[in-house]
Amino acid sequence: MENVWHNKSNRSVADLDIGNYLMEDGETIKLHEENIKENTKKLLNALVIKVFGENIPAYVINSEIKRQWSYLGKFNMTWLEKGWILCAFEDEESLETVLYNGLWYVKGQIIGVEKWKTSFSPDSL
Repeated sequence: MENVWHNKSNRSVADLDIGNYLMEDGETIKLHEENIKENTKKLLNALVIKVFGENIPAYVINSEIKRQWSYLGKFNMTWLEKGWILCAFEDEESLETVLYNGLWYVKGQIIGVEKWKTSFSPDSL
């Protein structure tokens, strides 16, 4: 039986078999068009949000947003840098409900909500 408390040793990237994922030059990773299209489609119904004001723990933000928006169905939250969160919804109607039917708050702090776009920068407000 494996000892679950034992840290696994790191593997060198050079030891990985990534031959099928490399371009002819042997150094550049191939992009898979199907994955790009699938991920791009998911982002069509995505928002970026940020809780402004005092620092609120991520688990509190997560649970409060999920509670407030649970009636909209499934959505995924991905934590980005500088306090931004990407929220990807399954349909455009849910996205528009959040975007146009609120002022949204967590612990009395307002949530900034913006439709995600490729030019998004975590340095923007």
